[in-house]
Amino acid sequence: MKIFKSSLLVFIISALALTGCGNSPEKTEKVSKSSTVAIIDADKDGVPDSVDKDNSTPMGAHVDDEGVAIDSDKDGIPDGIDKEIYTTIGAKIDSDGVAIDSDKDGVPDGLDKDDSTPMGTKVNEDGVALDSDKDGVQDGMDKQENTPTGAKVDADGIALDSDKDGIADGIDKDDSTPMGAKVNADGIVADTDMDGLPDFIDADPAVSIAQTVEANGRQFFIIMNSLTSDLAFLSKDITYKLDTVAKVAIKNGFKLDVVIAIQSTGDKDSDLARSASRISAVKQFLTANNVNEKDIIISSKIETISLDKKLEKIKVVFSKK
Repeated sequence: MKIFKSSLLVFIISALALTGCGNSPEKTEKVSKSSTVAIIDADKDGVPDSVDKDNSTPMGAHVDDEGVAIDSDKDGIPDGIDKEIYTTIGAKIDSDGVAIDSDKDGVPDGLDKDDSTPMGTKVNEDGVALDSDKDGVQDGMDKQENTPTGAKVDADGIALDSDKDGIADGIDKDDSTPMGAKVNADGIVADTDMDGLPDFIDADPAVSIAQTVEANGRQFFIIMNSLTSDLAFLSKDITYKLDTVAKVAIKNGFKLDVVIAIQSTGDKDSDLARSASRISAVKQFLTANNVNEKDIIISSKIETISLDKKLEKIKVVFSKK
């Protein structure tokens, strides 16, 4: 009986021991919960802090496998935030990574060697204004980009030509050439026979007036004049030609017979007054230009000139003294 009781006690103790070695559902649940590991990503860039080498990446920035922001153009603004990811190295940028171009010439500040280029000006790769013809007016604003070297220009870069002879001021050695005169490359009136009468008013540019007077005793020279008021009679064109007459007369020792043709107004007294006024004006001009008064004969002729021509004329006859 003692043996039985002892055996029963051993069995009960063994059974309890085996029951205690099992895992209850409650204990399993506690173990499972304690084994869960939380993943932390402080800058929300997709790379856990445990391997992220930059835990302060700006929101929206593209990063590499190590959590470092990518900056393709090296401008300091990460890709993903940068609105211009191919900015040229060295260019100044705004907070969005876009290159700044203060003068809008296509060359960013930081690379532009002239940040104050006028709007519309063509520039080189350094942002410096181009001036192909070196006239001081930049290409893009210059309306004549092939101005000859040395020519004076206006604000638009167009060569000035005061006397309208086709030779620009600054190159022209005579800026007072009369309208219609033929000139050489220097803007000097052409005088082929070198007789003092420019080709454009010389009846025979190939034969000097001295030769003609020698052969014929005289030579005519006609000055055409648009109808003008008395005040405008001695115009720039007329004085140029009369000055030429004076120089030729003095150079060759000629005397002058001048006839001034006057358009009739139909009023005799008015015509005579105009006639006297113009005779006096021409005589004074010639003597003021060193022609001896005794070598000058001046008269006038009042005539009816076709209104469609609207021209008056001064006829000069050169002859030997």
